Amino acid sequence: MLLEIHLPAGSYAANIETLSAAGRYEKEVLIDRGQLFQVAGVHRDENGRRVLEVNAIRR
Repeated sequence: MLLEIHLPAGSYAANIETLSAAGRYEKEVLIDRGQLFQVAGVHRDENGRRVLEVNAIRR
């Protein structure tokens, strides 16, 4: 399963992909702790993997 997170413009986030031991196999982003999310949908991608889409809720 993949998690697709949509953040509003101006959200604090840091791309930490280069610090990850998983390398090119994961796309890692560090976001504010305590962030709330709302499920926007679930679908399958072109490879048949389930994708959970969530939207960050402004606090």
